[in-house]
Amino acid sequence: MSNQPNESLLIPASGVFKNGIHEIAFRVYYENTDMGGVVFYAEYLRWLERARTEMLRQSNLNQIELYQEGLLFVVAELTIKYHKPALMDDVIVVKTQLLEKKNTFFVCEQTIFRGSEKLLSAQVKVCSINKLGKPCRMPLFNFHCTEKLKH
Repeated sequence: MSNQPNESLLIPASGVFKNGIHEIAFRVYYENTDMGGVVFYAEYLRWLERARTEMLRQSNLNQIELYQEGLLFVVAELTIKYHKPALMDDVIVVKTQLLEKKNTFFVCEQTIFRGSEKLLSAQVKVCSINKLGKPCRMPLFNFHCTEKLKH
């Protein structure tokens, strides 16, 4: 198990944008691990989701408000590669970068690090749908998120 000092502890709870990449830190707790202190594989999906949510929030996209307007986000595709395991008490950083955006979907590359070690890499396609489950446009996303991510 690791208890390394880490500058990622200085990242705010909602994360930060650095050169167009959103970064957010999480600590691995006992609840995230199996009996051996190794992170259970599905926990990474939770961290990826939280990182995307905070990236959108920092881009002025509140998912509750979007839902009230009739727009929902759903994961349509996910490719994931586990490189090394995270361990109990590690501090990990999830980096999220927008790769592509269209009217009804966006694609993010997400990477999880422990210090400089790459633990996981993923590519996620997120679609916007209406409450009937049909694809719909993302009007706010085209302005706010792109503006933040280009810097």
